[in-house]
Amino acid sequence: MSITPLLYPLAKLFHVCLRDHGRLCFLVEPGKPWGGNLRAVCDAAVRHPNVKQILILNAGTTASTSIAATYQRHTGKRVEILSQRLSLKNLFKVLRASHVFLEEYKSFGLPNCKVNLWHGIPIKKMGVFQTRIKQKNGRTISRPVSARKLNQHDFLIASSMHDAVVMSACFQMTPDKVLNSGLPRNDWLDYQFPLPPDLQQQFEKIEQLKAGRKLLLYTPTFRDKQKDFLPLSVDEIKDLIAQLKQHNAVLGLRLHPVSEGLVQGLSSELGYLDFSSLKFPEVQLLLKATDVLLTDYSSTCLDFCLTGKPSISYCPDLAEYSRGFLYPLETVFPGPIAHNLLELKKVLGSCLNSPDTYKDAITRSQQLFHEPGRNQISHQLLNRLLNGPAQPPLA
Repeated sequence: MSITPLLYPLAKLFHVCLRDHGRLCFLVEPGKPWGGNLRAVCDAAVRHPNVKQILILNAGTTASTSIAATYQRHTGKRVEILSQRLSLKNLFKVLRASHVFLEEYKSFGLPNCKVNLWHGIPIKKMGVFQTRIKQKNGRTISRPVSARKLNQHDFLIASSMHDAVVMSACFQMTPDKVLNSGLPRNDWLDYQFPLPPDLQQQFEKIEQLKAGRKLLLYTPTFRDKQKDFLPLSVDEIKDLIAQLKQHNAVLGLRLHPVSEGLVQGLSSELGYLDFSSLKFPEVQLLLKATDVLLTDYSSTCLDFCLTGKPSISYCPDLAEYSRGFLYPLETVFPGPIAHNLLELKKVLGSCLNSPDTYKDAITRSQQLFHEPGRNQISHQLLNRLLNGPAQPPLA
């Protein structure tokens, strides 16, 4: 949602005069599901004593009726779901909100305080360190991401002091605008944290599918140039499933949403559990039920290290991976790195049977990317925003 530059001063005046710190707005971008950090903060907001009204601007893939059903039990709070079509009525409602929460680089062209709940902890290059490659007139053109397009928000969240420094550099935001809050969705990894009823049902379904077996969750990321590529072939997956049976373990497969439906030859008839995002929207619930995480360069391993269990990076294409990394992978990955199938089979057995072998690597990642003893992340973030120092000056 945005307005023309000519109307911006009027919108700014309206917002300054009528904004209410008890009103919050959440923005679901086109093509994105309702969930993750956005949902975690919204769940905390409906319970927060200083929040009176919540607006959800929904242009995503989750039906508005489904989102509304989640909050029907919170009868004391007004949760209103709006389309992102720019009507005068909706514009006035949004301008009264003190904060807008979103998860994208993009600008939100209204004067509210904008909080970017970026979805994860980066391992791969991102922001100004990432290069956009385009084909033009038969030529390949490489251009860095513009810092001006990244620094569009008043606040950005980070998972630790170290992560805050990295995010500040990636997004070209001054350190005071990067909040070392932790990632809200990581509340769900805490066994002491009460899950909402629908998420608890999802978690119980995952446990039922495990049927008492250990779970190896495979979460490969997509490749920029070839989104249908899977580092493990179908025959190698069959071989892996056979090895897992010897350890009373099962394979769960969750492709990156960009790759889902593109990889040929995959079928749950192979003997794996289908944990696609359409069936299980919240990956944190899967991580909570997982015994060993198998990935490549996905930052899910940095969330998973909070469980104290090992991850495996299977990366036969490490030398060719186009995106590049913010760190040498071996210095931050919370577990072993396997460059071929033989190495993968070897470390898989040790991860399943002797996970303490990788305790030092897991501890190193925990110390880099998380603060000790952190809990109720979403509630603490809201406290900081609603009860903290004065808001940044309006641009």
